[in-house]
Amino acid sequence: MDCTLKRREILRRRADLRRLRQDGHRVSGSMLYLRFAPASDSDRPGQSRVSDPRIVILLPRGVEGAVRRNRLKRRLREIYRTHKDWFPAGNDYSLHATQGATELRLRHLEQHVRRLCERIPHGG
Repeated sequence: MDCTLKRREILRRRADLRRLRQDGHRVSGSMLYLRFAPASDSDRPGQSRVSDPRIVILLPRGVEGAVRRNRLKRRLREIYRTHKDWFPAGNDYSLHATQGATELRLRHLEQHVRRLCERIPHGG
């Protein structure tokens, strides 16, 4: 399995985020929640493989301090990068962290993300 995080695996367009918010499903945990929605060909112009999952990581505005905010984002990106197999293919994801997530160590963040991913129905 490829453990790199490629540009095409990161959601960047506002329309994709809006689609996730409006049409997506949500699974919640105590420190994180995950939205997911099936991807479509129209969402990925010029790409032939629709099955590759894409993700965006969002933090609340209340996470104070650039160091804490960036550390949390780096940790969540690393979890996604090393555990892509937890995320069912064919979906786009937005991973939201609560303010309390900044206090968690990487190992505990991994456990929270794994629990969320286990609750995603395979096939969208």
